[in-house]
Amino acid sequence: MSNFKVIIVGGGPTGLAAAHCFAKAGIDYEILDRRASLDDNEGASAAVWPNTARVFAQLGIMDEALKTYFPGIKWKANLISSGQCVGKSDVMAMPEVYHGYPWMLFARPRLVDMLKRTLPGNPKIHTSKKVVSIDTTSTGVTVHCADGSSFTGSIVLGADGINSSVRQILDEKIAQEAGLEKPTSYQTSVFKSSTIGVYGYCEGRIPGVEPETWYETHHDGFTSQLSGGDDMTLFLLYERLPAPVNSLEEGIRFTDEDQKAFVDRTADHHVTPTVTVRELMSQCKWAYMSHLEEGVIDKWYTDRIVLAGDSVAKMTPNSGFGINTGIQSVVAITNALRRVLQATDAPDNAALTVAFREYETVRRKNVEKTVHASGMHTKIATWDTWLLRFVDRWIVPLTNGYLSMRRLVGPIVQEGIVLDWIPEDGYKEGTLKWNFPRVTASKAVDSSDSDVEKGLVTEEVTEV
Repeated sequence: MSNFKVIIVGGGPTGLAAAHCFAKAGIDYEILDRRASLDDNEGASAAVWPNTARVFAQLGIMDEALKTYFPGIKWKANLISSGQCVGKSDVMAMPEVYHGYPWMLFARPRLVDMLKRTLPGNPKIHTSKKVVSIDTTSTGVTVHCADGSSFTGSIVLGADGINSSVRQILDEKIAQEAGLEKPTSYQTSVFKSSTIGVYGYCEGRIPGVEPETWYETHHDGFTSQLSGGDDMTLFLLYERLPAPVNSLEEGIRFTDEDQKAFVDRTADHHVTPTVTVRELMSQCKWAYMSHLEEGVIDKWYTDRIVLAGDSVAKMTPNSGFGINTGIQSVVAITNALRRVLQATDAPDNAALTVAFREYETVRRKNVEKTVHASGMHTKIATWDTWLLRFVDRWIVPLTNGYLSMRRLVGPIVQEGIVLDWIPEDGYKEGTLKWNFPRVTASKAVDSSDSDVEKGLVTEEVTEV
């Protein structure tokens, strides 16, 4: 595979996870990121669900992950905006019971740092590289950056987020082929925002935040999520919009004044029984305001360009599935590429199309299901309708969230896939069985196996 190289655009969790997967598969790569450094302090929380923890174990980075995350989050406290706790349970411990691996909360910068420093060998990461164009031929790609530099490879993986330059370039190529007049809006038009959010962190555990506890406030048009470790408190504040907007097409960006107005509107809502938004933000070290887009694009790839992560599918962050969705997708891409590269280290466009099609087939249903489930979580939390308010206030408390975690979230996690040639020596399973069986030395997939034989294509979710 020495002659095959992937140019990964985007050095966030999805791009770095792709680098880990490619390194395991013996696939060469380079990472390009528009930022001056990957070592920034931007970003709030990032959740890793058991399906991703299972991949971390395969990659050999689980021990480092366990040293990096906020350990021991067990309790979930459900509040209303007055601060009254209407339910508390150990539901945050249930993912490990159901799936064998823990649910883990990270400060996003620390997750990025962990993924970067555990990359094997001498990873080629180039910063301050804003991609402006991509040339594709029958044998490879050339990626051109705003500073005049260029990088050559075999394919491009666009893992550069919701504002993906690679997706825009892919859209332009699709539009040219189809004769469309507005190439840049071909796929970005699917992303709609019904919610806006302010997310950030405070230094230290702020007073009123109990250890091992995830706080979630539900209210008409507002919800919040908060948890704290000994040295940091992470939070997300959400507000429902009067009507959906397409912030990407309309170029909407928020200012400091917009953020202040958001805080003023929500100042008296409680994020814990004793802490209000006003008190939280008075101790805030860093915060950012953005639209919370939702949607799944139609076209995930073209001849030598393929997309993954937020560039393909964006969801509201309430359920914490965003990073997991991206990592699951780069696992699928790696599995598919590895099979192609076992036959030739210089696959033509037709062979790559087969690999990219397999990736989309494996992932699309789960991605769409995850986007829908995440959006429903947000609608319930913000009492989008009287019926959802009734369900949230009177039905969900009857089971303290256990039923939702098992019957709604559980199947999404169960569908998790892994690298299909690396034996899982530390394999774990909970009371809900994985759809993708354990990879052993005798069951590791080689290039002759079909999608069905690999267990990658799951038409129906097994009810447990």
